[in-house]
Amino acid sequence: MSNSLKKIALYAGLLFLLWFVVVLINQTAQVVALADRLHPVFGTAVLIALTLVYIFLALMPLWLYFRLPEPLLIPDPKNEDEHKRYTDQLRKRLESNSHIRDAGIDMAREEALPQALATLKGRADEEVRRTASVVFVSTAVSQAGKLDGFLVLILISRMLWRVMHIYNQRPSPREIVNVYVNVTGTALIAAEIGEIDIGEQLEPVIGNLMAASATGAIPGLQQLSGFVANCMLEGSINAFLTLRMGEVAKHYCGSFERKPRGVIRRSASLNAGKQLAFIIRDSGTGVSKKLLAMGREKFTAASWWGFWRTTVQEKDAGI
Repeated sequence: MSNSLKKIALYAGLLFLLWFVVVLINQTAQVVALADRLHPVFGTAVLIALTLVYIFLALMPLWLYFRLPEPLLIPDPKNEDEHKRYTDQLRKRLESNSHIRDAGIDMAREEALPQALATLKGRADEEVRRTASVVFVSTAVSQAGKLDGFLVLILISRMLWRVMHIYNQRPSPREIVNVYVNVTGTALIAAEIGEIDIGEQLEPVIGNLMAASATGAIPGLQQLSGFVANCMLEGSINAFLTLRMGEVAKHYCGSFERKPRGVIRRSASLNAGKQLAFIIRDSGTGVSKKLLAMGREKFTAASWWGFWRTTVQEKDAGI
């Protein structure tokens, strides 16, 4: 299953990259042709300028990524010399971490290392929860289909980058690929969510929100409630995937204990499910009220259109 997911993610990524390159070339050709109509020299200048911009935008993320310090390799705990060397290197790195300095932690103290790691984990947790909340609200309300997928991808990429900067180190390219493959596979294969029964956690929360928010929507209540529940469920699943990826990213960036991949995935799913309930409780009421207002307008318009169409048909039929 893991190899199949990797192949699916690889081919999907290559297909998306090919589509993006084709669209980019097509749009660039149109812009250059428009500039060339004004003057051939201007068209050439626009082509050169756009090419330089593309190269800059392509290389800048790689340059920023490789500026980050390499991750410290976790040694065998049985080897005391390597473990002490690892601890000393970790302390030295954390001394230059801006979050540790802002917290006023003196890394010279023996007990400072666990405190510093807990501080960084707290910052990373805040970033992951904030991103998941934005994903939940935006995808539940917008219902834009494929555009929601692009939005989630952008938000998750930004979250991953910020988590790496919080820990002030970069995971290896292979680890980053593992993060994206893991989450992409989860998004493509719904069975991956079976590691944790997310439905059991969402059902009581969404049910309470629906009961509290749908009291004024008596006409067409069942249809309207179904619309709101589907929107809330879609936003919840996207938020769950975001939280799950954040948990995996935190492990690769800030974990100092070797764990098998299966353990990492299960732990990430469990933690994501727990945090998701709090996000829904905090943001769900406002989202459900917004969706109810949208649903009322949608179904009211549909009802008026159906009433008008039926009336016209009956009039034409002489009824």
